[in-house]
Formats: sequence, structure tokens, C-alpha cells
Amino acid sequence: EGQQQSGVDIVIPLSTLYTVSGSVVAPDGRSATSGFVALEAPSDPTDTRHAALSSSGTFSFSYVPAGPHCLKASHAMYIRTTATNSHLSVDSMRPYCFQLNGDATALSVMTATPGN
Repeated sequence: EGQQQSGVDIVIPLSTLYTVSGSVVAPDGRSATSGFVALEAPSDPTDTRHAALSSSGTFSFSYVPAGPHCLKASHAMYIRTTATNSHLSVDSMRPYCFQLNGDATALSVMTATPGN
């Protein structure tokens, strides 16, 4: 600790790091128009990453190590189906937890049902 040393190579095996991506949707199939997704390692809640949703409700995390992870959406915004085009914000009903052993794409994180 506190020492510096040059000429040392650090090898990070990228073959054990994966991509986690998908979208945030409401139970009625509507895609979120904005919001956030958290990717958390259940064994270490301080090991959490956050990603902003794209305007089409998609998210992506790169260089994720293998192991257990949970996804949870927050502040997901949906356009109301009324003529006012106002927005409604909702969060995930519960975390989506999974064991990552390779790239995980096209995941769907479902939120609570947004009002009209």
C-alpha cells in the first residue's frame, strides 16, 4: 500500500466479462420513454451500476462479471394515453434476479402498471 511500481502488466480476461441489455416495459407492453436501471450484485449491495434508459426504453451494461445480479427500474416514465401527452413515473414491481454466465440481451424489466 502506498508504493508505486512501473513495468507491471495487469491482465484482465475480457472473456469473463459480459453484456447485460434489454428494455423497461409496463405490463400493457408500453416501453418507458426515460428512467433508470440499477444492476446490483446481491452479495454486495455497494456493487451497483446505474444506466439511464434511452428514449425507447432500452439499457445496456458492459463488462459485467459472471455471477448473480439483479436489475431494477426506477423513475420509468411513460406517456399517458390521454390527449395531454403527460408523463407518469413508476418503479419496478420487484427486482429481476438472474445468474450471469454469458451475454444476456433482450431482457425485459417490468414495472408497475402506469395509469392511463
